[in-house]
Amino acid sequence: MRLLLLLSLLLSFGSMAEHRDDWDVVKICHLEWGRSTGDYLKDKGFYLHLAESIFVNAGYKVETYVLPWKRCLKSTEAELIDMVAAAWLTPENTQNMHYPPALLSGYIAQNHLITTNTGIPNSEPESLRGLRFGSPAINSLPDRIREEYVPLFSSIKYQNTQVLSIKMLLKGRIDVIYSPLDTFLDVYDTLPRDDRPAYKVLHPGFGGQPVGPLIPKNSERPVRQQRLIADYNRSFREMCLDGRLQQIMIEHSEEDGMLTHLQYPDLPDLLTHCTLLLNAQRTNGDVSDEQLLTLSGHLDSDPSTRLDRHVNQESD
Repeated sequence: MRLLLLLSLLLSFGSMAEHRDDWDVVKICHLEWGRSTGDYLKDKGFYLHLAESIFVNAGYKVETYVLPWKRCLKSTEAELIDMVAAAWLTPENTQNMHYPPALLSGYIAQNHLITTNTGIPNSEPESLRGLRFGSPAINSLPDRIREEYVPLFSSIKYQNTQVLSIKMLLKGRIDVIYSPLDTFLDVYDTLPRDDRPAYKVLHPGFGGQPVGPLIPKNSERPVRQQRLIADYNRSFREMCLDGRLQQIMIEHSEEDGMLTHLQYPDLPDLLTHCTLLLNAQRTNGDVSDEQLLTLSGHLDSDPSTRLDRHVNQESD
């Protein structure tokens, strides 16, 4: 089975393998993800456009791919692709890849249990006993949900993507999901108003889930990889300081209708990084990559939990 998967990857990306000595071509992948990523979106959506823009500004040629999630991960692990544009930084996802602190475009996704059964009082395990649960994969769940909640559910449906789990919830095929609120609302807002069921975001939430780009561990080309990281960071800072990175977020909020983190101003995100850089520039100071991540909350154990008016409220 593993041999077949490897052969499939090599055949699918044969053209890539021929150019692995080309240091100036960067290959980036992500999965189709609602209004965030897709071949049907402008510039293939926010995540790929962001990563592509940063590398183009650094002087690279960039190829972007929208792939099934497992294929994106495996292709990056095999170094047929250089970077996963964004992923939840779970132990499983980072087993063979990592998120170097030097890569700055990470943020904290706030995850919640969301249900269409508005009579459920809270997110405590006993409140959810006997319900039907949906999730992209068991490895996307925090330990607490796996250990305390999963045994109580009457059934569990694992889907290839978060979007499919959300659609199953909205169609009444499952009762509760674990999801970032903004991803849920991306899908919810695509429904005609008359088809939108009432929903409830259960309290308390589950804190922050770090999200960021992934690159292979133990790269066979470590010199090139370190150069990519250094150039990415330099370009990221340049685009923060001149406003181009913020403009990309605004553009996708307007063009794709995507709920970017512009609507969550207290969350540590790309704009927080940019604000810190701008403040340091105004005071003639400087901030290292590690300081930037720590100050913005990316390395904090207790990130901000402010969300919008939907939290712990039934929908209109």
